[in-house]
Amino acid sequence: MKRIYLGVMMIAIAGAIVMTGTRAFFNDTETSQANIFVAGSMDLTVDHSFASYNGDPCQLGECDPWADSSVSLTQGTKKNGSPVDANRSNPDAALGPAETTGTPYDTAVIGTFVSLGFGGVAVYEFIDPIINGTGADLRIYEVTGGTSYPDETASVEVSPDGVSWYPTVPSSITRDGDVDLGTTTPMYFVRITDTTDAGIHGGSADGFDLDAIEVLHCTGSSSYPGGDFCQLWEETDLTSEIFWNFSDIKPADSGRNVISYHVDDNDAWTCLFIHDVNDEENDNIEPEQEDGDTSIPEGELSNFMKLFAWLDLDGDGDYEPGDGESSLFEDEFDDPVVVPIHDTSSSNGLHAGDTTELIGLSWCVGEQSIDSGTGVIQCDGSATDNTAQTDTLTASVTAYAEQVRTNEEFFCGDVAEALFSEDI
Repeated sequence: MKRIYLGVMMIAIAGAIVMTGTRAFFNDTETSQANIFVAGSMDLTVDHSFASYNGDPCQLGECDPWADSSVSLTQGTKKNGSPVDANRSNPDAALGPAETTGTPYDTAVIGTFVSLGFGGVAVYEFIDPIINGTGADLRIYEVTGGTSYPDETASVEVSPDGVSWYPTVPSSITRDGDVDLGTTTPMYFVRITDTTDAGIHGGSADGFDLDAIEVLHCTGSSSYPGGDFCQLWEETDLTSEIFWNFSDIKPADSGRNVISYHVDDNDAWTCLFIHDVNDEENDNIEPEQEDGDTSIPEGELSNFMKLFAWLDLDGDGDYEPGDGESSLFEDEFDDPVVVPIHDTSSSNGLHAGDTTELIGLSWCVGEQSIDSGTGVIQCDGSATDNTAQTDTLTASVTAYAEQVRTNEEFFCGDVAEALFSEDI
């Protein structure tokens, strides 16, 4: 038994020696260096390249960023109660470009600015709309020379019609100041009210000295021939841009828009949603009541609005099925409106990365008919009754993109249910 046991031990030792020798003489190492994982990206940007109203296209014109006319001046007095000097009392002196630079302690020649007087109020009108862009929207130029002179202050308000007024953000300025509209509604009037602390001034002080008012986002604002505001813009991330803004639509009115989707840099499913549709009654006037409109405060305008969307391959705002342009959506102005541009249910496949798709939209106050052969779009307002008179319709527009990879089945309706479930 001892001999057998030793034999086993010798075999085990020999085996260990053989294994050690193998490691030492038969060796190979392969190294792959600098392995990298980079997360892909999905970035959707949108432009608004075409808009029309009753056949008239949005007309881009040069924008004048300075106040165009003085509406009123209710001038206060000097601290001592005497009238402000005549050569500092012309409200038109604040029209046009500024004579100062917008720095807190600059001066200007007498006669090139207007002194409001303590508690004074000045109202100015702009021909081109004041729109909400990135950052500040208005710059107020004030004349106060020298760091030792006490501060002069004013409140700033804006209005779309000269009747309803809204404070800016911030609502007051000290000397020169930049303010934001705080709303996406285009404005045309600015009201400056002196709020200077008389207690820190001498008896001859005459309050806030207004040099000029400048619109900081003036490029691209324009109007239809009838005067309604319209806005076109190049590729951007949507913030305060507006596709529709009409003040007096009537039965049979119609319009068209072309919206471009730019997807970087992966293949995507894409949708367009119109949501948060809000009908407001405003005034319930006699013609509405005679047609049975008793639903206050909810309006009825969306009941008479129809929408049509298509892939507009050439971006001209015309539906051309003979050239391969396909219908995407045709229905009422519901909440939400779901336009499946590229999803599993559509025949358009996917939106290829780094490419642009052009989507045409047509709206109509009344019954909208689309000829599937010729592509002619017509709007018949004869069935629109009086219940929608004076009503206001507002809505939000959302462009949506989601990567295709790992999402083999994708439906825009499912996304709408997740995003706007309270509206469905």
